Amino acid sequence: MSDRKRSRDDEDGIEGAIAASVDYLWNLQAPNVSRPNHFILSSRHTDALCLIGRGRIRCSESGESLTLNGYSLTKEFVYFDSPSWSSWATISGLTPSSIIEIKSLSPDAEEPSFSVHNSREAGSRPTTISTAWQSAMEGILQDLTVQQLAHSKQAQLPAFFQPTLEGNENAASFRVAVTGAKGVGKSTFLRLLMNQALSYCAQVALLDLDLGQPELTPPGMVSLTLISEPLLQPPSTRIYRKFQYQSAYYFGAVTSEEDPHRYMECVEKALNDYVQLLSTTSNTKYNGIIPLFINCDGYVKGLGEKLLETLLQKLEPTFVVKVVGSLRSQQFEVGALDESACIILTVDSILQRVPAVSVDAPEMAVNGSPSAPAANDAPGALLEVNEPTIGNHHTTRPFQTPAPLSISAALYRSQRLISYFMHDEGLWDEIGLSHDGIDDPTCEIGREFAARRPYKVPLDCLQLEFANPDLRRDFTSIESLLDIINGSVVGLCRRDHVAQESTEQGDGSSAIPEPLPASLLPCFGLGIVRSIDRTKRVLYVLTPIPLHCLNRVNVLVIGSIFLPLECYFRGVETDCFPYYSTRWRSDAIGADPMQSRNSIARRSLIRNG
Repeated sequence: MSDRKRSRDDEDGIEGAIAASVDYLWNLQAPNVSRPNHFILSSRHTDALCLIGRGRIRCSESGESLTLNGYSLTKEFVYFDSPSWSSWATISGLTPSSIIEIKSLSPDAEEPSFSVHNSREAGSRPTTISTAWQSAMEGILQDLTVQQLAHSKQAQLPAFFQPTLEGNENAASFRVAVTGAKGVGKSTFLRLLMNQALSYCAQVALLDLDLGQPELTPPGMVSLTLISEPLLQPPSTRIYRKFQYQSAYYFGAVTSEEDPHRYMECVEKALNDYVQLLSTTSNTKYNGIIPLFINCDGYVKGLGEKLLETLLQKLEPTFVVKVVGSLRSQQFEVGALDESACIILTVDSILQRVPAVSVDAPEMAVNGSPSAPAANDAPGALLEVNEPTIGNHHTTRPFQTPAPLSISAALYRSQRLISYFMHDEGLWDEIGLSHDGIDDPTCEIGREFAARRPYKVPLDCLQLEFANPDLRRDFTSIESLLDIINGSVVGLCRRDHVAQESTEQGDGSSAIPEPLPASLLPCFGLGIVRSIDRTKRVLYVLTPIPLHCLNRVNVLVIGSIFLPLECYFRGVETDCFPYYSTRWRSDAIGADPMQSRNSIARRSLIRNG
């Protein structure tokens, strides 16, 4: 698929790579023997190129306007991870003189950790930013640039910027809230926007309010994170990256519908952390201005629409982006906002163009050159998908895009949880996703979980609390709590024990204030209670967080996040189920947690069909 012949004309191999690519549309070549894992990518055309696999990438020449998933490449290496089952990372803005250096994570030059594909290849999955999306992003970034200049001590503003700054002289922050229903591309728009913003900013902040499909954390958490590198990986593999988490709170559920009041408390707590972060100007060179990007959840109908309106009023965003779809369930309102202080941008959902397949379309040769004359372009249809394609709009010969998998939100949550606890970047190279669930026929996930060594935690050093405080009154003894916590996913939190002053009541009596609710405690991550030794009063906990953080944990918060079946099933010959508690029996009718069965067709629909 690519020419890897090493160059001998130049020490760095760049001149040789250019000469070798004269006869090809694009060429990938290893520079020299001393650096076998460094490849030079050159191109003779302006079509987008796609990457599959992992590696580090940079632009070899300054001044190039090359982008990777919206991020402007520089001479600094950035990490990318583009699995074949997702939309592929795409390089756009190529010119005939473009030179890109890609560092393979494999030391073997003959088997690099990535592959390069032309966006015109049959079966290619490039990603594009639509004209409407790019226009909205450019408007947001232009306003962000102006505010950065206004708050920079060294900057001297041109005269034509002054009208734009009227009314914004005292702006304390720049906030962008991205809203939308499920499946319209809300999270994708957010990632692309943050990647473009990182081309201008040293760092940005992400306030992740999506409990079910978070960007950087496992499900069930409200978090604030500082980001200084582009998001060039899908969420399931991005969770391995070490981001600068500012705060996190374990809500303990995958939707705010469970307790809207408690959800708003978590949001206010995280927002206050952002305001406090802005007061520390040493974290950024922009005099305390760190743009905040807000990932709202997809609960936008019924009660969710009212909750979104209240949420936006508290967040006070500079921009609100509404990503709407063609279905009635994907259309919503954001309520009455102050239009003088907030700009509302409405964009359509993701549309991927699937051109008609031409029988005369030539196949691509090994080095990217066509093996036959290009066929004429054919008109294409529009297909709504869950993931977009990136790259500039350009005329290419047709290719066939495989139909995207219809993967449920519950399956994506299971993938995120497994990725969080496994912490193995190569896990999903061997284990895939399908319509039926996670494709793990050899039960590798369950075997790996069973082989992990847990932490040994004394029970007397911990408090057991519920994320939903209304559930606590149903359990009167510690033994009943141990029954339900065995095999559960818990939040690892900390409660600072400080002396609380009593307050005097109207009748002269004194009252001690109630402790902070469990969902408002600082959370370091999630853990799995592997087993319980009741005799020694010891818990065995599996968690990926480091030991120095685990030493600060003194509260285990019980929520309604359940462990996927793949984590404890090791095949039909399994001698036991290590994450099941044999003491917990559902003797009463309705004692088990209710789960939705949306895949079952109604009888009336079956008869009519």
